[in-house]
Amino acid sequence: MNMQTMNQKADLYRKNQIATASEGQLIIMLYDGAIRFLKKAKTSMKEKDIEQSHEAITRARKIVLELMFSLDMEKGGDISRNLYELYFFLNQELIKANIKKDSEILNDCLEIITNLRSTWKQVIEKAKNSN
Repeated sequence: MNMQTMNQKADLYRKNQIATASEGQLIIMLYDGAIRFLKKAKTSMKEKDIEQSHEAITRARKIVLELMFSLDMEKGGDISRNLYELYFFLNQELIKANIKKDSEILNDCLEIITNLRSTWKQVIEKAKNSN
């Protein structure tokens, strides 16, 4: 099997995962993507690959913005408002990290997003176990 065929199959698998995922699973997938891109940005920064670090931070920011704008402020109440403020903060920090090429800021953002992912995972598990 050639590389193109393998990539096509992986892409098809990923699309199927997204199409069949619950809302909670989609959020986890978004967090996973942001974590992956932030780790890539840190590695690229360490290797002095400015273009790659910029691309990875930009992709992480797009995910954070997607999370931010997908919040339901009516249903979510205070939780949605707090998450919105946190996502807004993360977006600003990622912009700052990108401009300053500061991996410490990326570490802070990575820690926050990893904690958010862990919390969502626990919520999903509790909801699954209560049904």
